[in-house]
Amino acid sequence: MHHDLVILEGYKNHNHPKIAVYRYGVIDPGYIKALANCVAIATDDPGFQTVLGPSPPLLALNEPLVVSRFIRHHLALADLVSV
Repeated sequence: MHHDLVILEGYKNHNHPKIAVYRYGVIDPGYIKALANCVAIATDDPGFQTVLGPSPPLLALNEPLVVSRFIRHHLALADLVSV
């Protein structure tokens, strides 16, 4: 069986592509620097980029269409699924 996308929580120490979630004031942003293969960061903090320095693209955490479009584009699924 082949899957194009599996969504999981946890497994942050594995090398699979991941989108990190950062909520302002809830988590220490330093953990994201240690993540392997982080392809984007979903956050509710628009100033997060300056805290972390160079980082993957930031996605608006409270805008699910933005996040889903990024996932579809990143996985080259954009032509297969419409939202």
